[in-house]
Amino acid sequence: MLQRLGFYTLKYWLCKGKKEVNMKNWIDWVTMILVVVGGINWGLVGAANWNLVEALLGAWPMVVKIVYILVGLSALWVGYMAATMDKK
Repeated sequence: MLQRLGFYTLKYWLCKGKKEVNMKNWIDWVTMILVVVGGINWGLVGAANWNLVEALLGAWPMVVKIVYILVGLSALWVGYMAATMDKK
């Protein structure tokens, strides 16, 4: 099922040209996907003044807030992963 969602395509795109990738578990992948979703959302807000998260989940303001918190925490985690990545 994950192959149909493009999970392995994303993994290949992120990892091509690298000998070793520091994404070891599902949390690393979920956080990376959330950061990509957050980046796309902010790109849409900046370019078209359209918030995808609120368009999809606007009926549930608490869920929107949780998504924003998860995206922010994911950005911190991905930043930590990048800072501690093996630079061989």
